[in-house]
Amino acid sequence: MKKSTFFILLIVTFFSCSKKSETENNSPQSLFMSFKTPEWERTIPCDLLVFPVYQWNDSTSLANSSSQSTRQTFYLTYPLDSSKMVRAGNLNRYPIVNYGENNAPFQFSQKLPLDANSLDDLTKRLASLEGFNATSYNEIQSIQYVGSDIQYATFIIKGIYSMQAQQVASSPLVVKQVTGSYSLKVKTTKN
Repeated sequence: MKKSTFFILLIVTFFSCSKKSETENNSPQSLFMSFKTPEWERTIPCDLLVFPVYQWNDSTSLANSSSQSTRQTFYLTYPLDSSKMVRAGNLNRYPIVNYGENNAPFQFSQKLPLDANSLDDLTKRLASLEGFNATSYNEIQSIQYVGSDIQYATFIIKGIYSMQAQQVASSPLVVKQVTGSYSLKVKTTKN
């Protein structure tokens, strides 16, 4: 995919995941992205968003979106090939990676403001730190097949995550625990 197409895709997802208002806590919406830090939490409705196939590398596709109202940006990678999405072993825990450094299926990373009062302050951002332990993981809880067409299969991936996130451009170093959950609709290739 060309760089210009990626930026168009990013703009589309930027607005698609933010058309409804955010709620203060996790609500029973069908498609959403949520986060919780010591300072604030939000659930972002994503009912209108279906992530198209964006090939990140030879085996992996990427779901990436930014919320207009919270300034949260996330990356979730998943198998490019639909036949690899349905494996029972996928319901497991996977690493959190440094922001934007996803390179294998089911890795998660994100960046978000420190609190609701720093939405426009670029020096007050939390970025995920690489880790895979009891307090740093992305857990895939379910992968549901929801349909297909000639080229693509569509799935809903549901998961929870826990991570350490570092405040960028801070001295001394500030690290916060961030948790959340998601339910996202993605497309994969049919090979």
